[in-house]
Amino acid sequence: MRLNELTRPDFPILARRVNGQPLAYLDSAASSQKPRQVIEAMTRYYETSHANVHRSIHTLGEEATELYEAARDQVRRFIGAAAREEVVFTRGTTDGLNLLAEAIGRTLAPGDEVVITGMEHHSNVIPWQMAVRDRGAVLRAVPVVGEGFLDLETFGRLLSPRTRVVAVAHVSNVLGTINPVRQIVDQARAVGALTVIDGAQAAPHLPLDMSAIGCDFYVFSPHKMLGPTGIGVLYGHRAALDRLEPARGGGEMIKEVWLGRRHPPARRRRAPRRRGHRRPRGSPLRPALDAPSRRGRHGAGELLRLHRPRGDHPAGRRGGQTHVDDVAMHTPRDPFRSPRFGQIATFMLLPHVRDAAALDVAVVGVPYDGGASYRTGARFGPRAVREQSSLIRPWNPVAKVHPFERLRVADYGDIDVVPISIERTFEAIEAGVTAILSAKATPVSVGGDHSITLPILRAVARRHGPVGVVHFDAHPDTWDEYFGSKFFHGSPFRRAIEEGLIDPRRMIQVGIRGPLYGPEDFAFHEQHGLEVIRIEAVKEQGIAWVVGKLQRLAGGPVYCSFDIDSVDPAYAPATGTPEVGGLTSYEAIALVRGLQGLRLVGADVVEVCPPYDGPGQVTSLLAANLLFEIVSVMALAR
Repeated sequence: MRLNELTRPDFPILARRVNGQPLAYLDSAASSQKPRQVIEAMTRYYETSHANVHRSIHTLGEEATELYEAARDQVRRFIGAAAREEVVFTRGTTDGLNLLAEAIGRTLAPGDEVVITGMEHHSNVIPWQMAVRDRGAVLRAVPVVGEGFLDLETFGRLLSPRTRVVAVAHVSNVLGTINPVRQIVDQARAVGALTVIDGAQAAPHLPLDMSAIGCDFYVFSPHKMLGPTGIGVLYGHRAALDRLEPARGGGEMIKEVWLGRRHPPARRRRAPRRRGHRRPRGSPLRPALDAPSRRGRHGAGELLRLHRPRGDHPAGRRGGQTHVDDVAMHTPRDPFRSPRFGQIATFMLLPHVRDAAALDVAVVGVPYDGGASYRTGARFGPRAVREQSSLIRPWNPVAKVHPFERLRVADYGDIDVVPISIERTFEAIEAGVTAILSAKATPVSVGGDHSITLPILRAVARRHGPVGVVHFDAHPDTWDEYFGSKFFHGSPFRRAIEEGLIDPRRMIQVGIRGPLYGPEDFAFHEQHGLEVIRIEAVKEQGIAWVVGKLQRLAGGPVYCSFDIDSVDPAYAPATGTPEVGGLTSYEAIALVRGLQGLRLVGADVVEVCPPYDGPGQVTSLLAANLLFEIVSVMALAR
């Protein structure tokens, strides 16, 4: 099926016939048509949740505010901004550029220079002409040469210590040229100039990452990318925003108002949620932002017909950006269209994505149990956990977070292990997790036996340095060897400490219990300063006391490893080495929620052995819920 046949039914207006022919719309560069999902979201908002945002304390006001802030979070993820506060809603690209020209223009002095280019839309020309006219500054322009590329040699010569602003289109609205914005930004920064990027034609078609582009400001219009009209986005790097005085007054930009005194600016705070508050179903921007990724960005480019010049010219390459192919929408599929028990099993119905560059969190299976010393079967853990995870709904009512609205999460699939070789399996796991981390995603792994944690920690420590560890388990897993082997599921943390992957002073083991071989089993702990919270202390002191202990790890990178045998076999019977007298399932979930406030750089849930589970697969179901809670904790940190 061709792309137009696949997408045309999403657009109600394309059902029209003009002059007796089906409507063909080729003006998306000016304003795209709206898919049914956007129209329905807008209608639902006006029918159920409309109120003045950040002003009203009644139910509708809180719902409208939550939708507004959720949209800012969605935009932040879409463009790769560092924080919600870096996303400013405007009336469109033109409004955003005018706002910047007004604010920056007030900082210009006679003789200062603003550099634009000869391929700019007039919205990125006239505001700067007005700004330099009012301040006695100078406007300079980079010429267009050859087949429609910027003369970058002339650009370099135009830059000087007097240059205060460089404003350039990411993609030309006339030529379709994709400018090397990262190169331009680097050159501008070298002379201390602010950079303003007009992304009106780029945002609908190219993957955006503000940290990769490195600009100070970036503006675009959702109405050109399937979104509602009358809305624009202005990204401002926080440091650049802090340097500017507000260009316009009133509303929530003022903390308090006095006559004859300077007005202190307000800090944006999220409106509190009242008990019993019903969560609204989503902002109109969300389906528009999701649409390009649902088909893949190349699909969006074909749908909206952007001409993208190719070739070896530097201006034809996307400097500093990551290319993403066929990335699906990073939210669970709609259970009201496809039942939760249907389709191929992925974690929580999330899409299966093998390109971690598009993700914040990659859920990855590691189906290996060659390190088990007693009962095998954990190799079947990832598949069983995925199957049971389809029961979990995406809203976490305790954490009050929808993690898949704050984070781009997908099921990364399984790492291809080598069942007959633990050494080659470790190499494969380390390489697979390294690929996820290199794409700036966080790995959340599903085992597999506990030996898989060692190669994961090797990859994590290479990126983050020695990490702190919260280790939930019935066993310390710090034995030296088993039948002459240094690598098995009872030794990963001893090896990790020996290899310098873990800071032992920042490692806490929770839930340890059961008979041991002798008192020497904890000699390694005493030697290296590991903290052990035995199950007796958990039961006697309570969950809140344990969570308080865990919070001492705040501030540095932390890895969480959850062995399902830390839970009592009455609640989780399907594990390799069960020990009685453990945590309840409620306690296990509450302890994982207590990780909030720690900087998690990775996590795993291991030792689920489905062959030993009961008919209800309760162990796999608990493991799936623990993973959901871990992802929720990560979402709360965003």
